[in-house]
Amino acid sequence: MRTSTGSTDSSASTSSTSTWRRNHDEFQDGELVEVVNDFYEDQPPRNLKHHCGIVVPRTTETTVWVHPPDQGVAVALHGLDPMVLPTAALRRLSPRKQPLALGVDVREKDGALLLTLLHGRGLPKELARYALRFLYVQRVDMSEVSVRAASSNRGDFPLSELLSPRDDTWWISTFKEQFEHEWVELATSADGLPRRVAGVKMKIPPLPYGPLSAKNFDVCCAGVDGKLHYGVLRAETLDRAELQEFALPGSGVDAVTVRIRVFAMAAPRQHSCGIFQLALF
Repeated sequence: MRTSTGSTDSSASTSSTSTWRRNHDEFQDGELVEVVNDFYEDQPPRNLKHHCGIVVPRTTETTVWVHPPDQGVAVALHGLDPMVLPTAALRRLSPRKQPLALGVDVREKDGALLLTLLHGRGLPKELARYALRFLYVQRVDMSEVSVRAASSNRGDFPLSELLSPRDDTWWISTFKEQFEHEWVELATSADGLPRRVAGVKMKIPPLPYGPLSAKNFDVCCAGVDGKLHYGVLRAETLDRAELQEFALPGSGVDAVTVRIRVFAMAAPRQHSCGIFQLALF
């Protein structure tokens, strides 16, 4: 079931200004959030941890998953019918509007401090701003992303179709008698430089049409040194047809490549895994 909330992109914000308290903080309708605790959707049970959603107005039909219900926030995961989750289980995500982000080794407050120091040393402000840009990294742009490799490919379609929103193309790994895991690796840029990646998106066919659909997966990242950092994110897809979004820890990673490893599929005792679409944000 779809609602008017649409995708979790910041452009999907609503005109309402209803708020709910989280200690001294507030969640406003239209804000992007991540589920940071273990919560399970029933039928079939799937873990909501790391799934992204958008805060929406609560209605009498909203599914309540917290008691007392007035201590929760209504969240539409992937633009679907909202559910009320505990405020302590949610993390606010930064809007995805700015094309540049401070490098992960530079704290947000350091940018303003460094600008003040550079300007205070007599450097013209515009030149100081130019110097500061070398501490920034570009955010990932899907127009630059490409499929770099896969552990195996049954060959139904080119690997590049993994970046297509179409539902009539897909990637399926080759048959393995003893399935352990399969992976797909994405290049984040065309120039080989790192890009800030805040999360991944995945679309799968739901059951009963997608027994091979990726269920349990993790995300690995590599920087300019090529060293792969394993298990940056571990998550589980929901049994839904919509594009699902998963947030990486903190403000994300600065990566040259991102690898998605699939460990289990929607149906048990399968020998291949499959995905409709992958994307980065």
